[in-house]
Amino acid sequence: MLEEDDGGEGFAPLFIPVVGPFMSLGTVNPNAFGASVLILDGLAQTAGLAMLVAAFIEPERVWKKKQVALDVTPMKVGDATGIGLLGTW
Repeated sequence: MLEEDDGGEGFAPLFIPVVGPFMSLGTVNPNAFGASVLILDGLAQTAGLAMLVAAFIEPERVWKKKQVALDVTPMKVGDATGIGLLGTW
């Protein structure tokens, strides 16, 4: 998958978040599969950083619940009597 050029020191950029996988493309000699793994790793880390930054920038949203009241009550419908359900939002 990946060949070491300098006794393993080529993998040192992988310790750098976000840009490390892209830097490792130049310091190691990856085959096609290894290069695709490094690129996917770099893209995943970049997406994670973007979501972290967006979470701090975006204002907090508070969801408010509506009060719903349901009442079961006897109702007269025509000549018959039945049960009705009344609701308010």
